[in-house]
Amino acid sequence: MPGICKTQSVPGTATDPRAGVISQARLSLANLDTGTSRSTLTDESGNCQADVTGNQMLPARFSLRSSCCLNAFGKQGDSQ
Repeated sequence: MPGICKTQSVPGTATDPRAGVISQARLSLANLDTGTSRSTLTDESGNCQADVTGNQMLPARFSLRSSCCLNAFGKQGDSQ
């Protein structure tokens, strides 16, 4: 249906090798098929939401790059 727009994001938390959070880390999420990318900064708690809204970003396989050495970038609120 034309005219309908969904907002999509990839939430996560950046941590170092000792599981400490990393604030102000620049994260870049790139669509591996189109080359389109989005960047964001983590907040003081290491959390961020990378916006992937738009035809050039979804659906896709992504690569994640950071401005620092990350141990992990985990999805927030995982429940299993």
